[in-house]
Amino acid sequence: MSGSSESKLFYGPYNPEIGALIEAESNRRVGSLWERQDRTLAIQHILRGSPVGVFNFGVAAIWGDGGSGAFVDAIQEIKTGREKSPLAATLPAEQLLPLIDQEKIPSLYRVTGEVPFLTDTEKYRAYMGFTSFARIPLLPEAAQLLPPSMVSFDVNGTPVLQNWIPDGHRPVTHFLREMKSAGIKYPAVTSMNVHGMASIVSQREMALFQSHNIPFVLVDPYGKMNGTGSYWIVDFCRDPAVAVRAGNLPRNVFNKLFPHVVIDESTKSEQHIPLEFPQNLLNLVLRSSEVTARAAVILYMNGNSAEQIIEWLGET
Repeated sequence: MSGSSESKLFYGPYNPEIGALIEAESNRRVGSLWERQDRTLAIQHILRGSPVGVFNFGVAAIWGDGGSGAFVDAIQEIKTGREKSPLAATLPAEQLLPLIDQEKIPSLYRVTGEVPFLTDTEKYRAYMGFTSFARIPLLPEAAQLLPPSMVSFDVNGTPVLQNWIPDGHRPVTHFLREMKSAGIKYPAVTSMNVHGMASIVSQREMALFQSHNIPFVLVDPYGKMNGTGSYWIVDFCRDPAVAVRAGNLPRNVFNKLFPHVVIDESTKSEQHIPLEFPQNLLNLVLRSSEVTARAAVILYMNGNSAEQIIEWLGET
């Protein structure tokens, strides 16, 4: 996303009491995703190999160091009973794109393609930031550099990485940059749940989940107490690219942001009802350019009203 678009990303409404309310109900100390000292404390736990909880807009997530055996073991213990599966990565675009095997992505997204965002850092941020996970094919040598806990293989033996970037959501962007500065090279993320349980979407329930040996969680005082669920997953190892899991955006909004991605009609959201868009905002999203539509979606996901967004984007 360009700087001019980023400048329009306001947040609200702010609830300064949310942390205190959650602490009182859970009898556990929590931090704020927006406070640097709290993020620093969370990172100190991560450096010791511990998992931490983060309320990431509509869903609670567990973050940690994908290169830490202690973290990988902790996740496996939390999700006992589930077949071991790879952790998702949260590598920034500039670190991710050089790892991609360009010969194995759909031609549409290559450097000579119509929408070459899998070769361009800024375009990748603009397309993928804060909206969807991407499954991408890795160069064999790149797969050797990544922790084994984060790499899977498709039916053809191609190494695959599932990655999410936070661009558009300021505090998580800061959190991941601070993790990198602390020496955490491969930040990894997974849903906050035990095997057979739906992902947690409540900030209160996230705090209570600390009983699963999660020493610290970061709540979002700008977020809702109860979210709407996780993000879409788009598989760029296929041609055409396919949405293999629905997420917190309605299908018509997702189609607007990703018009070249095929939605597998058998795909359903992991849980919950997608984020509901007021009709005036939905009209704006569906009739605007993809860039304006994305700005509107991100603004709304960050808690702004439809009326404010329409005013800021200069639409009527």
